[in-house]
Amino acid sequence: MNRLQTVRNLMLSMLVLGIASSVVGVGTFATFNASTTSTNNTFSSATISFQDVLNAGGAGNTCSSTAGAAATGSGCTVALGSLSTMVPGDSKFGRVVLTNNSNVAVSVALSVTDSASNALTTTSIGTAGTSPTSAGLGLIVLQCQTSGGADESCGATDASGKVKILYGSCTGNPATISVALPLATTSFSTASLTDNGIKVNTTECYGGNTGSGLASISNASLSSSLAVSGTLSLAHLIYLPPSVSSASMQNLSGNSLTYTWTASSLAGTSN
Repeated sequence: MNRLQTVRNLMLSMLVLGIASSVVGVGTFATFNASTTSTNNTFSSATISFQDVLNAGGAGNTCSSTAGAAATGSGCTVALGSLSTMVPGDSKFGRVVLTNNSNVAVSVALSVTDSASNALTTTSIGTAGTSPTSAGLGLIVLQCQTSGGADESCGATDASGKVKILYGSCTGNPATISVALPLATTSFSTASLTDNGIKVNTTECYGGNTGSGLASISNASLSSSLAVSGTLSLAHLIYLPPSVSSASMQNLSGNSLTYTWTASSLAGTSN
């Protein structure tokens, strides 16, 4: 073996040893470290609990639902308001107090259905301020408040009270109307009116169902955020517009309205 070959073999041997030592080095490399922990992380879902108390209140007029269960209570089948042999300009209002018994804030919406509908509940009132001769029943929803804007029973005695328009509209688009509480039949009037409105105190207002019949109201917003334990003291005003004169709107009966108030959780309100 000549000297050149010997040197080459020696260099190859050194290369193999270097690679082997690199592999051994990688396998035996060590680090220092430290770890921390966080335990007892818990998650729970909200419980939506909602209640309505009709008119004068009391156990017999209460209806409630919790965690999506079917509504229970003898008040679930109590009528909010009925009126027979209506003529144009007649109205009827009923009072209801909605309470958020949930552990989170909720939005509140109203839907209305009719199990035996007729033209009174399938015909809209038409565009506000017009005079359709065959308009159906109109619905206005008002929240009773103190002069400072706090929720107040519609049956309370408060000469400086007011109502907030939650469903419907009024001339001049006011958010609230001053009206003495308690609300009474004299709080509303169609005297001297010939269109499809009704006066709340002295302000003319119109039902919110201008484009559809009363029985087609679905998820109409009444509150975008009702606080925990918060209440909405409401008046639901039904009226037959004074402009109605068509014979097709006479001799109608048999309908049976159901009001459904729905509380829904709000995204991003958990703690």
